[in-house]
Amino acid sequence: MTVSIGGPGTAASGELPTESAYGETEPGPDGIRFAPGGFAEFIVGDRACEVQVVAPDADRDVTVELIGLIRNRMSTAGTSTGLPSGFPDDSAVTGQAPPASTETEPPAAPALINACDLVTQQEAEQLAGTPLDAPRQVEATCTFTSPPSGPTAQVEVFVGPGAKKILDINRELGHEFRELRGVGDEAYAEDNNVYVHTSGQWVSIRLVLLNDPAENRQPLEDLARVVAGRL
Repeated sequence: MTVSIGGPGTAASGELPTESAYGETEPGPDGIRFAPGGFAEFIVGDRACEVQVVAPDADRDVTVELIGLIRNRMSTAGTSTGLPSGFPDDSAVTGQAPPASTETEPPAAPALINACDLVTQQEAEQLAGTPLDAPRQVEATCTFTSPPSGPTAQVEVFVGPGAKKILDINRELGHEFRELRGVGDEAYAEDNNVYVHTSGQWVSIRLVLLNDPAENRQPLEDLARVVAGRL
């Protein structure tokens, strides 16, 4: 199972994109949209999100329940918009400037890196094992998607606090992680996802393929090392 939390504005109109990257879809309850490959697409705030459950006996009712859990988790951890704290930009949503402080200001956060600068087209295609369209950048995300004529494949790169939030949510959902030693300041991996922390920056890389996730383990770890060196 994988969970992807979209960047701000990916569902700015309150609706999912008209066309799914995964092919023909079926409507589900609570605004959920089911797609081939075990995908379910849904909205939280102004973000287009998705989960993928790949199992022979996958039950859509379980997927709907999982999405409800994710929505509740983001709401209880978030701001008045229902988005998790840590996603940019909470103060802009309230319309109020943060109060002045007489205390010493903490060190400034590192400048946000362009997600599309961290993974090249060639590296994304090598990871996916198939040609991909040019990347789409939305806020702190960069997405490489296979063309409609090709097999289902997607590479997503997420930079900033949202990448750490995805890791935290997946931990709460009980995902199994392994530590990647010697990669950045800290790094972790799970099926089809890696998370890297270096010099105050968090980056997550998610691979969408309909193969055995074990086949993607080493290529993802290799790319995580490359990305860590670019931070």
